[in-house]
Amino acid sequence: MAVTIGFTEQQSSEQLLTLWGRLDARNRELGYARYDFGDVQSHPVVRRLAAGKAGRLLLKPLQALELASPKLWRRVLGIPKQVVPSLFYHLGMTYTVRGRLSAPPDNIAQSVEEVCRRALELRLDAEHVCWRHPYMHHAGTWRGGLDPGVPPSCGHHTARVGLMLLYAGETLGQPDLTHAGISAARALLAYHRWNTCSDGSCTVSYYPDTRDEVINTGADAAVLLAAVPGAERTPAMQTSLEGLTRMIVSEQLPDGSWYYCTRRHYENLGGARIIDNHHTAMNLGALTRLVGSGALPPSLAEAARKALDLGVEFYLENLFRPDGRGRHMIGRRRPCGVVGYSEGVSALSAYLDGAGGRSRAAAAKAGKMAPRLLANAIDRFVDRKTGDVACYRFFGRPYHIQSARWGSAPLMQAITDYVACRETTRS
Repeated sequence: MAVTIGFTEQQSSEQLLTLWGRLDARNRELGYARYDFGDVQSHPVVRRLAAGKAGRLLLKPLQALELASPKLWRRVLGIPKQVVPSLFYHLGMTYTVRGRLSAPPDNIAQSVEEVCRRALELRLDAEHVCWRHPYMHHAGTWRGGLDPGVPPSCGHHTARVGLMLLYAGETLGQPDLTHAGISAARALLAYHRWNTCSDGSCTVSYYPDTRDEVINTGADAAVLLAAVPGAERTPAMQTSLEGLTRMIVSEQLPDGSWYYCTRRHYENLGGARIIDNHHTAMNLGALTRLVGSGALPPSLAEAARKALDLGVEFYLENLFRPDGRGRHMIGRRRPCGVVGYSEGVSALSAYLDGAGGRSRAAAAKAGKMAPRLLANAIDRFVDRKTGDVACYRFFGRPYHIQSARWGSAPLMQAITDYVACRETTRS
């Protein structure tokens, strides 16, 4: 079913790719190591204050200082710039897609390979390829003590960067990159905790020492397992792939939404049951890839397709206004950040360009809204003078820290995914 999509601001693909080039040039100028939206929470002083009620009250005025001058605040705290591994996923994927679009830069293949090599330089010293999350505060309440014999792999980074390596290896014709992506899939099976339910569904932990059941982490892992070439996909990988897909389908609520974690997670570990923008988009993007992968048995692929259609309708009707303005999560007034818009554009572009059937109603809404999301992302977060991309807008002001992982790189990926989708659906 062909779906025609336009662009709210009437910008051509050429104009969008020109902007992409500006963002890319700025990224190269600033380098990989940057400030990141999550780095302040891992500072020792902030972590100590956040641990107690009185400290959390004191954090309020400090957070006001951060919002007023976020880069200066990081310099005051002595927070170093660093590389967050999933940056390589966004850059590798956008460079790979850019190479397939019209008039690609002469050095695009070298750019893909450079990202892959840099990613592998930062992998953990372990038998299987995996990456660490740099922030100590993350998942702190879920941790239970890491076995010294198990590397501190992060499921999100390992799954996403592993997927990028598989795509890059195929694109460049470099088997060593493909094998590194397969090794990342083995790392998830070997190092992380897996829970299997009686219905055949399963979950994978965010870290080796956590007992969480985060849905989008499972979705990332499923996509990586589905991307492993059939001859290399072991029975254990196939079983885990199908179990994770069943989990995504079964955890979808009747209205088409997903909590951040499974219902069993909240029963066992507590916590607020949230439905947020960018993690919902990640689930939709993952389901689109899974439905089109050819790696699922027909009945499970059909169940995933139905969940995908329902999820797209919920996402667009409940997390965005008709003009494409988004909110961060259900029940909160906080506006959506650039990652929410970017993950949304990438997910909707994949959905419109995906293999297999789609609901006409959901596809029509996606085709109408995708360009509006992209227009809002560009208009609200891009500084056209510098090429910097803000993370959020707070109190009407952009939160600028020159982040790549939580700023320019996801937006670059959204632009190339959108242009690729538009070119495909118009051909």
